[in-house]
Amino acid sequence: MKAAAYLALLGLIGQVMKSVMSVTGRISQTPPVQSLAEAYGAGVTWFIPEGLIGFAVVLILAVTGLSAIRLGTELDRMSR
Repeated sequence: MKAAAYLALLGLIGQVMKSVMSVTGRISQTPPVQSLAEAYGAGVTWFIPEGLIGFAVVLILAVTGLSAIRLGTELDRMSR
């Protein structure tokens, strides 16, 4: 659950940064930034979700985490 939250937050921050870079690029007449990897060059950005597929993976991770929490709670109740 925490991993999904962190990845979603990183993805949202990445989207905001791409928007900011696109606006500043228009001011300086440079082509718009297509991806975070293009913007940061040598920086590691493969784990940051940028599109629908990435956010779908984050959603699946969140649902899996919630299911694991619920299953753990059920098992804990049954063992008492």
